[in-house]
Amino acid sequence: MSAHEYEGLPGGELLLKGLDDLRAGLVDTCEALLIATAAGKLEGLGVDVPPLAWQITEPELTMYALLKTTHPDPYAEYNALRRRFAKLEHALELRWSAAKRR
Repeated sequence: MSAHEYEGLPGGELLLKGLDDLRAGLVDTCEALLIATAAGKLEGLGVDVPPLAWQITEPELTMYALLKTTHPDPYAEYNALRRRFAKLEHALELRWSAAKRR
């Protein structure tokens, strides 16, 4: 899938920013860490995941620690990001299965 195919998907902006961050060598953004948490699933759905995503250890814990420094309620923000990303994964699964049926 190309970048424009992710636009308009729920959470697509998280995916695009995370991919851009990883390609730029940034591993300390929530978006990059979200990609790292789901790298295998995303690749299985046709997303070209940068190799750097596979090198991040404990992305969930790292993301929570990052949110603790930037948000008054890191737990709520973490869960909100995970829910948005789960919606993206679901949308990608639907597209992938629709494309597979063609």
